[in-house]
Amino acid sequence: MLLLLAAPAFASGYYYIDSGARAIGRGGAYVLGADDLSAQYYNPAALHNIKRPMLNIQGWAASQYVRFDRADEPDNGLSFDPVENQSPPIYEPSLGYAAPLGGIHPILKNTTLAVGLYVPTAPYLAYDENGAQRYQLQDSLIWQAYAGPSVAQKITPWLTVGAGLQYTFLRVEERLASTICILPDPEDCADPAKNLEDPTNDLDLSVNNWDPFQISWNAGFIVTPIKQLQIGASIQPPISYSAPGQLTATFDDDFALASQLEPVDCSASNPEDEDGLCYVYTDDDTTLKVTVPMVIRAGVQVLPVDGVRIELDGVYHQWSTMSEFLITDMDMEVNGADGGFLDGQKIVVSDDIVFKTGFRDAVSVRLGGDWQINEWAQVRLGGHYETGALPDATLGVNLPDTDKFGVGAGGTFTIAKRVAVDVAFAQQFMGTKTITDSEATQQALWTSLADPESSAVVPGKIVGNGEFTSSVFYAAVGASVYFGAAD
Repeated sequence: MLLLLAAPAFASGYYYIDSGARAIGRGGAYVLGADDLSAQYYNPAALHNIKRPMLNIQGWAASQYVRFDRADEPDNGLSFDPVENQSPPIYEPSLGYAAPLGGIHPILKNTTLAVGLYVPTAPYLAYDENGAQRYQLQDSLIWQAYAGPSVAQKITPWLTVGAGLQYTFLRVEERLASTICILPDPEDCADPAKNLEDPTNDLDLSVNNWDPFQISWNAGFIVTPIKQLQIGASIQPPISYSAPGQLTATFDDDFALASQLEPVDCSASNPEDEDGLCYVYTDDDTTLKVTVPMVIRAGVQVLPVDGVRIELDGVYHQWSTMSEFLITDMDMEVNGADGGFLDGQKIVVSDDIVFKTGFRDAVSVRLGGDWQINEWAQVRLGGHYETGALPDATLGVNLPDTDKFGVGAGGTFTIAKRVAVDVAFAQQFMGTKTITDSEATQQALWTSLADPESSAVVPGKIVGNGEFTSSVFYAAVGASVYFGAAD
């Protein structure tokens, strides 16, 4: 019966939202105009824009609104309440120090060094664990960060190059529900008229995996053929994570086949349980393998008049790299109850879990800039359009990514000769889609009480049709402390 654990258990979407206060205010157009520690993320060559030592601290909050109104099934007597993402905003930090090195030695006069921590932003998603979306996702949290040194070197008056060495980690926490399908024929599990989503047939699956250490890099360049024009690009290669962790399968006490399983002692984790027994089975030594995509950024910036910069960028995300997630090293044991149809047999689940995502490559266009109004105030404005990484057929509360556009605004205000404060706000719109051709199904274990040995993992009914709406709001603040005179 526990063949169900070979079904997909890692399903949520993961995608970048722009990071950093000044970049957010420019709508993400920051490949050439980066003049704070965010250059480590967007293009390390842009560190050369930092003209005197600076300590930079930033923080931003991203809140994703997701609403899913699943299509009712009036012929089967099923109606579904709309569900919304209930998670609080996710808060992300960035901090570091950068300095031109000309004061150390004349040979370093065209070198800028930075050391910092910087992060891409992924949404936090949490829904009603018993809601109509539970077979796609109950909750998901993904953490990733980069830290390390970066350097920019002006090679000639018109060419600057940069590179960074990155320590990075990835942590994934996620839960979703699957179903036990107790019907005469396995094809019945996909029939909405026969598979009526009885909650007593649900099985909750959760993963908690963490890869604490990987090494990567990024690199970029800027060409300045004339003072009023800059052209540049950067690359972040794909990163493959191998994250050890835990996979847990949880049956409710009123699970339809609970009498066929041997419960486990959970008194230590749940002392309030009267008999100290539960139906929770854990493999503490699984491995999640996933590759996050390569990112290529390129752009052009013009300086039409003093104090004004306008930048146009294109960004390519190779999301097809994440065509699947893999969970390996499975070794979960469950004992059948004496006298049941399993009659005390030990079930060992050792098959790898492979989840196909349907991700496709995405591109975006970003236009933004800034205007230095006076010596103490600079304002920013920008916008972007980006194609979604998912077709409608695989779009859902677990993969909330469609074609989108966004706008951002912000400013930098010098409150003392050596202190500047950044603020920014942005809104990203994904619109509303009515999905009628979803391919998102339950993961179902078909089993026959008359012949339990014939159990098999099969596609369940379609659970992704309905009206889907999403948007993202984020706000950012930052502070820079400058030291010494500009180089």
